[in-house]
Amino acid sequence: MKECKPYLIKMDPDANGLFWNDNEGDEERGFCIGDDEHLTLPGRDIDFNMPELKEWLSLFVFQALAHCESGETTPEDLAKTFDWRDFHKRGIALAVEVKKLLPKNCVLKYAAPFEDKSGLLPDEFLIDEDLQHVENVQENFFNFLALKDGAL
Repeated sequence: MKECKPYLIKMDPDANGLFWNDNEGDEERGFCIGDDEHLTLPGRDIDFNMPELKEWLSLFVFQALAHCESGETTPEDLAKTFDWRDFHKRGIALAVEVKKLLPKNCVLKYAAPFEDKSGLLPDEFLIDEDLQHVENVQENFFNFLALKDGAL
């Protein structure tokens, strides 16, 4: 199988998609390339059979995004009522599973959605198939949460 050139993908939940082209200089940067069912890469489509991914995205759309878009709440107020901690723990774990399905030279980043004003994620997380790297990402996230709580 022919390797595709390095290709950056951002996993960033939104009502219009879940996976986005994040390649600097690409005229299609920022375009949606996938949702909770499939991902379209140059020369390759990947179908997901991950009910957990569909459930996770639906939770966000119906319990967070819809309330912000309808004007019922603001992202700042949502930070107080939506369980962003659990959402990101599940999201990072799902991103790890998605990364296993990607070609080796595709880079996956996990990002908090625009509506998340909780401050739990200081930046995007690089998801790598290297188990040690993923464990470090998760450990850094949990340590960050503990620091936010004043537990460390």
